[in-house]
Amino acid sequence: STLSCNNYPELALSALAEQCADNNVPRPKLIWAYDGDLAGKGFIRKFSARARDAGWVCGAAQPRAGGAKKRDWNDLWIAERLSADDLVEYLYLGELLIAATPAAKSALMYSKHGWQSFSFDHDNRLYWFKLDLEAVQLNQRGLKSLINIEDLPPAHVTSVEQHLDLIGYVGQLT
Repeated sequence: STLSCNNYPELALSALAEQCADNNVPRPKLIWAYDGDLAGKGFIRKFSARARDAGWVCGAAQPRAGGAKKRDWNDLWIAERLSADDLVEYLYLGELLIAATPAAKSALMYSKHGWQSFSFDHDNRLYWFKLDLEAVQLNQRGLKSLINIEDLPPAHVTSVEQHLDLIGYVGQLT
């Protein structure tokens, strides 16, 4: 725990990376879980990017906004809102926060909710996602016609967000 969102734990992470290397074990995944205020969200984005650049696998956790009253992690502990189900939700909200692209964020939202169209924000911009079911069917037919997908070069293997770019539409609303 860093206890504060103001200081990046560079020395602690360097020591941990060294210990992992010395013991021939993989580095753990870092979960950035600061409070849900502007400072906390900003430092989660900043520190997760910095840690990724240093070779760490990162995730995030965010408490759900509690309306007019700000709820931090201590408030959630007191309210007994840190169950396994609650933590799954907070990790999902954290992943939405640090999604690198609008397509990545829409892929997370589609995977969780299955909505065929929805609006969302990313990097202070508003976007619209719409799943094109006709394109899905055409894409599936095209994939089935491939004889041996294992023989495809790595550049042709697509991620979830690239796949959604083929079958859906993510556009910035102006």
